Amino acid sequence: MQTWFEWLSAVEGGTAAELRLMAHPYKPVDVARERMGRDEMFRAAIEERRRRLRALPVKTTGQATRVAVVRVLTIEAQRSGEIVAGGVRVVMDRRTLAERAAKSRKAVNKAIGHLCEAGDLRLDNAGRKAERAGAFVLPTSQGLAQKGPHNGRKQGESEEAGRAAGEAKRGGKDNPGGYPSALGDQVPALRWPKVVLYWAMKDGRRIVAASHYVARLGEKRGEIARHVLEAGGRAEVADLMARFASPKARPWDFDRRVLGPLVEAGILVRSEAGSAVEIAPDWRESLERERLQADEEEDARRQRQAHTRQRQAYRDRDRTPADEQTAPLVGKEENRRIREEQVRREKRRWVEEQRRKVGTTAATFLDDEIDGVYGVRFQDAAERWRTLHNGSASDLWQAVHFGPFVRRRIEGELYIDPEPETPAPPPPPEPQMPPKIDGVYRHGQECGCAWCAA
Repeated sequence: MQTWFEWLSAVEGGTAAELRLMAHPYKPVDVARERMGRDEMFRAAIEERRRRLRALPVKTTGQATRVAVVRVLTIEAQRSGEIVAGGVRVVMDRRTLAERAAKSRKAVNKAIGHLCEAGDLRLDNAGRKAERAGAFVLPTSQGLAQKGPHNGRKQGESEEAGRAAGEAKRGGKDNPGGYPSALGDQVPALRWPKVVLYWAMKDGRRIVAASHYVARLGEKRGEIARHVLEAGGRAEVADLMARFASPKARPWDFDRRVLGPLVEAGILVRSEAGSAVEIAPDWRESLERERLQADEEEDARRQRQAHTRQRQAYRDRDRTPADEQTAPLVGKEENRRIREEQVRREKRRWVEEQRRKVGTTAATFLDDEIDGVYGVRFQDAAERWRTLHNGSASDLWQAVHFGPFVRRRIEGELYIDPEPETPAPPPPPEPQMPPKIDGVYRHGQECGCAWCAA
């Protein structure tokens, strides 16, 4: 049987042995490096976009979000963008843009609106179908508006001469160019801090029972880390304030509030004089550890899952039947009972989730002490909580207040019991027939018997 090498040698010429000598293991190719190494005009356009990206202000939360959006589009432009009249065109749907920028769709849409108003971005959706992703145009200067010959060769110049001139400009055939200012791309997009709200029912209304603030570095500090990397690993605090601080910011306040969390996380290191900061040797491990503690990967996973469900729902919009009401409507009392049962299950689920995520907390400890059936004296539980886990009584009291527990006092002592299940209401009594008069039922105006109800 003819081998693949023999067949290819018969088609292309040469011998099978020569083809075997030319074979080598497959190596993945960086598409962006190859594109910028071969197309000088495309490389110049990306370099200009990088300069414009560094010139964008990053003083407020909104400005940092806009920079994150432009950075994602710039990185995608290096891989799949194309030069069009007026700039570089990038195709990307907004859900994917929100995932890569680590921002919500609402924040991304707002940032795109501001960028379009300022002239830093342009939408290109003429003739686009609803099922297709949208396109953006990153503006460039007029000299790069029209796409020229490949490899930047001049009019009338041969292809070999243009390729040789391009290789000489890049420094040889083995140097494909690479990313301009690509060190900043090593820092992933960082999410803003968030507040987790815990809801409860009070007087028939849904209220916020407690809240938990999750501190994160945020996109602005991520831009500071990128700035230090692109500056060679060291930057003066005065230079950082010129780009990242408001005009009224004081140096010591900027150093404490903005740079302080980066230093505490082990990403930046202050110089001996304190007038500059340097990138730490193990900054990448410190950054990933900080993102893991701030639950950023979990939020990113939930965002991807939500977007997947939204995309699937849009694709199935014509195949999804309308909801049909099969169950009869219930009254206010039944709705209130169902809601109380849902709140009780949600409290129980929250305790189990805390146990799974962080181990033993005040709520899970109290849940184990109660054992699901019998209550426990609060003073005894507080002493064991303090002895075994070095916890405070205030944490235990908050768990009692917000968890699935109830309080009762017996002879002045406080006991904690599990929250009882809400019993189902008894069925309504059967309607009684009215009394007979002379052998005939006499129905009044307010009779509620089965005949009158029918």
